[in-house]
Amino acid sequence: MPYWKLDPVDASPQTLLTGWSIRRTDSGSLHFVGYCLVERCGSVSSMIEEFDPTSLRGVTHSGRVYELSGPPRANDDAEYVWNIWANRNDVTSWEEVGAEVVAPHLEATM
Repeated sequence: MPYWKLDPVDASPQTLLTGWSIRRTDSGSLHFVGYCLVERCGSVSSMIEEFDPTSLRGVTHSGRVYELSGPPRANDDAEYVWNIWANRNDVTSWEEVGAEVVAPHLEATM
């Protein structure tokens, strides 16, 4: 499976992810990881700058707006891209933090 970069932010300012997670790297940066419905591929964002856990929308360092759809869950394409991205960016360890970030806000709306 190939690996390529997303279109520039001005050409594609928003991305909708399903099968998503939020990952904290060993350096402390947070990234959206998921399956992009429009591009039909796995995706890893640049560092998250802002995130609203109620609306499930966030803005990354690149300026792209990510919208997360559905609950956090695994996606094979996203895992493939994450593994390549992590290797290229010298990420030696990481943790999934999406459920802990989003869960309290989802419970409050129920």
